[in-house]
Amino acid sequence: MSKLRILVAALLVVGLLLLPTTALAQPNVCAFYGLATLNGVSVDDGTMVKAFIDGVEVSDATTASGSEYLIKVTGNYSGKTVVFTVGPDDAPAETAAWEAGGTIKLDLNGIPSTAPPELPDASITLNPEEGLVTQVSGAGFIPNSSVTLTVGGEQVVTVTASADGSFVTVIVSPIQQAGTYTMAAVGVTDRSAEAMLTIPDLRGEPGIDGADGDQGLEGPEGDAGGTGMAVAALIIAIIAAILAILVAARASSLWKR
Repeated sequence: MSKLRILVAALLVVGLLLLPTTALAQPNVCAFYGLATLNGVSVDDGTMVKAFIDGVEVSDATTASGSEYLIKVTGNYSGKTVVFTVGPDDAPAETAAWEAGGTIKLDLNGIPSTAPPELPDASITLNPEEGLVTQVSGAGFIPNSSVTLTVGGEQVVTVTASADGSFVTVIVSPIQQAGTYTMAAVGVTDRSAEAMLTIPDLRGEPGIDGADGDQGLEGPEGDAGGTGMAVAALIIAIIAAILAILVAARASSLWKR
């Protein structure tokens, strides 16, 4: 009887030891546990640990008892990679494959991303500042981003800033009329800069007057006048005849005297 009791007690102990693993070993659950650190330094209790699959957060947990964490990822993620982050800023840490019913020990060490250096104010310079063609040099734009150049509001070209936020390009002004125009470089996140481009008057000085040309040919004879001219001529003739009669009568009267 005592041997039976000893056997039962032994089985009970073994069952208790296996209970945590058995409880986690569910077909649609994969559990990860271990220590969490940031840059190799133990984190405080209550530090957030997150799990992502395909860029989507699928689970989270907080540390306790000296940087220890336990996080369960529930679902059907066979063949998927779980990406972990540590801390409030989601510092990237280790990755592991999701296993159905798995209990995986994985220590996590988050490496905070290095903050990008602060950029200077955006600016552009023109060389030369006058002419239809000029070299445009820019700085202070978002690295590897697009920058659009315009002259007088007319788009010229779109360039890509380098890794340090600068660019150099040569442009031909779309405006040919003489004057001074604003050249703008517009990037992302409201980064922009302006400079003035002067388009010269490409016309030369006025030339001297040329010599007079030869006299042209005589034009054709004009058309005869209309009825109005004939009537006017008739009236003038009648008036002339009346005046002649009056003059003759006057002369005859004087002669008789």
